[in-house]
Amino acid sequence: MLLIHRLHPPDEGYWNAIGGKIDRGEDPLEAAQRELKEEAGIEPALEFRGVATVVVRSTGEHWTIFLFSAHVDDAEVTASPEGPVRWVGPDELDALPVLPDIPLFLPHLKEADRGVILAKFTYATPDLATLEASLVRRSPHGPG
Repeated sequence: MLLIHRLHPPDEGYWNAIGGKIDRGEDPLEAAQRELKEEAGIEPALEFRGVATVVVRSTGEHWTIFLFSAHVDDAEVTASPEGPVRWVGPDELDALPVLPDIPLFLPHLKEADRGVILAKFTYATPDLATLEASLVRRSPHGPG
C-alpha cells in the first residue's frame, strides 16, 4: 500500500493514503489521479472501489472519501512537500502511526470480490486519533 507521512493537518503525524480535495471541474477519478501524480509522482490506472464518510463529532466536519486501488509493479515514488511517501507492506502497518480507519478497510480493498466498499468512520476530535465508531460493508452491486 502506498502511504504518505503527513506533515500538515488534518492528518499531521499519521501515515495515510494519498489523497486530497477535488478541485473545481474534476471528478473523483481525475482528482485521485492528480493527487497521486502530485504527491508520489506516479500515474497508474485506477479502479473505483468505494466511498467512505468521515465525521468529526467535536467540529461537525464531514468528508466524503472516494476509494481507488491500482496494481503497480515496483514503481518508484518521488518526495512530496506534504510528507515522505513509501510503499508499506501489510506486516508493517502495526509499527506505523496510521489513521485508525486504514486497518479497517484495507482487508476489503484486498478482497478478490470487486463489490463496492461503503464505510462510515466517526471520530471524536479533529486529530483523528480515536475512532469512535465504524461501519464497513460491501455492496454486491458494484462494478464488474
